[in-house]
This record gives sequence, C-alpha cells and structure tokens, in this order.
Amino acid sequence: MDYSYWGLKESPFRCGLDPKGFFPSGVHEEALARLEFLVQHGRRFGLLIGRAGTGKSLLLEVFSTKLRQAGRPTAQISAAGATGQELLWDMLVSLDRTPKPEARIAVLWRQLFDRFREASLVGQPAVILWDQMESAHEEGWQTLTRLLGCALRPQWAVTVVLSGRPELLRQLGAAVLDRVDLQMTLDPWELSDTQRYLEETLSRAGRNEPIFTPEATAHLHERSGGVPRRIALLADWALLAGAVQGATCIDPEIVEAVYQELSRSHPSVGDIYSLSPTL
Repeated sequence: MDYSYWGLKESPFRCGLDPKGFFPSGVHEEALARLEFLVQHGRRFGLLIGRAGTGKSLLLEVFSTKLRQAGRPTAQISAAGATGQELLWDMLVSLDRTPKPEARIAVLWRQLFDRFREASLVGQPAVILWDQMESAHEEGWQTLTRLLGCALRPQWAVTVVLSGRPELLRQLGAAVLDRVDLQMTLDPWELSDTQRYLEETLSRAGRNEPIFTPEATAHLHERSGGVPRRIALLADWALLAGAVQGATCIDPEIVEAVYQELSRSHPSVGDIYSLSPTL
C-alpha cells in the first residue's frame, strides 16, 4: 500500500525480526534488563516465556545484537525442528567456529566445549539463546539436556537462555525447571502500551498527528488481546482499509470491519499473523 496517503514515509508497522521495529514497552524493557542481569552476573540458565506474538524472538534479536556489539560471543538459533547435529553446527558457526563437513557429533561437542573454555580464559563467557524451544526435535531435547549439564561446570563459561511458549514449561519438567536461575514472562500489553506504541511508531514513520482515534485505539487493543504482533497487523490493515475508503482517520468501525474480515477468512485469530496487506 502507498503509506503516503497518511503522510507516512514508510511502513510504520514492521514485522519480522528487524530491531528497528522493536518497541520498548514496560514488559519488554524489564525482560531485557533481566537478560542483561543474567549474563553480567554469570548465571547459567534462564527462561523467556510468552504466548505467540508477544515479541520473544524480536527481544532475543535485540539482546543478541547488544551482546555482539559488546564483544560477547553469542549464538542465537531456532530450535524448531532442528536435529542435534544441526543445533551443534549452528552454535559453533555463531561462535565463530566452522566445523568440517564430515565431523562427527563427538567432534562437534569437543569443539563447542573448547570454545566455552576459551571464552572463560578471556573473560567473555559465551551466551546461547535458543528460540522456539517448544517445537524442538527429539534430538534437540537430547542436545539441550547435555548442554545444560555441561553449562554448570566451572571450567566452562556459558549462559543458556531458552525461549518458548507457555507449554515449554510442561515440556521441560520439574528437574530442569529447578535449575533455572531466572525466568522472564512476556505478558500482553496494557492499553497504555498500545497507545504509546501507535503514537511512537507512526511518529517514527513521519506522522506526528494521530491517525487512530482514542476509541479506535481502545477497540484495536481489545480485539488484539494486547498481543503486539496482532496489534501491528490489525493497525496495518486498518490503514489500508481507511485509505481505500478515503477516511481522514481510523475509527472503531474501521478496526471492527478489518477484524471481522480477517476472522471470516481465518477462523483462528492467530492466523492473521501470517498476513500482510498489499495494495
């Protein structure tokens, strides 16, 4: 769509893992501060929990960027569907090690342990961020079990953070949860977060005057359940609908029409995550 209709220089509602689209809501700022505490104080194991669309992956992207800028060896990988060997490869490559293609699992583990020991010697402990852990392959869980067992050894310096949806807590089990040093939960936004997000995001895209009426913002927040990804997508589709109608602002009727259209096309509200408006 041509966002210039609304006086915008670019698409205001970025999707994906672009750090430029990160909005530091209160809950996200607190989670980021806790992640920094975990690493700075040499804690070994953290959990980041949140329902779909609350911004876990983007938060890890922002955090890993800060760590790398500070010179900290960091591996940020998705565990979804990955085999044990793939996870080991991803960790090593992210930590500036390139295994030989024919390397066996035992060799990969040895290289990883050597990297942890090296990180300890130079005073820059490694950080491993595993995202989408609830969708891990069975081999991925086995790899995690060994990694966590080794992460506690004093001769290796490493902090492991697992990120996933609430069902991850059930999958981990009590034995693993007992070893967690710090758990962070990303809850849906409050209405004030949604208001500030719309204002700041639109301003960054070049529009200082409000587009969404207060009533439209409240309705959008209600229909999205305060989930950031839903807020962004509903807002983006509302801009499209408003432009097609020649509207001068976004009112609750436009928000509701967009919500109903998406609901008819995709009965599961979560399905709207995969959509993006085009004109």
